[in-house]
Amino acid sequence: MRDEDDGGDVKTEIRQMLTAEQVLEKIPVSRSKLHRMEHDGRFPRGHMMGPHRKLWFADEVIAWQKSLDA
Repeated sequence: MRDEDDGGDVKTEIRQMLTAEQVLEKIPVSRSKLHRMEHDGRFPRGHMMGPHRKLWFADEVIAWQKSLDA
């Protein structure tokens, strides 16, 4: 992948991803509560990276947190 910053429409950027442990360090809920919130559509959906590995995009978690103040 490469960035095109010379007038092209394509701009690639690696988005930081968080493990469940990292999310739970920032969001003070239990693991089961996190998954219930996700299932109910009250928290961003995680993305399966393997059979036992789910990650969340950090920017989506931040946007969710900011939406709580709105």
